[in-house]
Amino acid sequence: CRHRSPFLVLLVATEPADVAGRYAIRQTWGNESSVPGFTILRLFLLGVHPRFEAELRPVLEEESQLFGDILQQDFLDTYNNLTLKTLMGMEWETKHCPTYVVKADRDVFLNLDYLARRFLVPPKRDFMTGYVYRNTGPLRHKSYK
Repeated sequence: CRHRSPFLVLLVATEPADVAGRYAIRQTWGNESSVPGFTILRLFLLGVHPRFEAELRPVLEEESQLFGDILQQDFLDTYNNLTLKTLMGMEWETKHCPTYVVKADRDVFLNLDYLARRFLVPPKRDFMTGYVYRNTGPLRHKSYK
């Protein structure tokens, strides 16, 4: 964010081995130029592959040099560590590029144009959106995620 000041930072959680998925997102809903008039910065959040870290390292380094949108830290990229992945992205955004941020998973499709124009214009302060679950509590049964 030193060279440009984005309106929106898009944090996308992906697995280290999902090179094709990241490419597809770059070409579709995660394209940084998909919303005319708005500067978007896209970052993919990754941990370390639990079994193929050594094999994937050169692939990820090449992808990062080519696109400049990989953010990776040294923790195992597992379902139980999704919280670490989210915190990594939020920490980076807070330190380097404080602005609007959207965190998404790779298996969703976002309409960034609608999001930017419907929710973020005019600019808002301390704005958060999502789905509110009312009259419920945590699900603690082992069969639930």
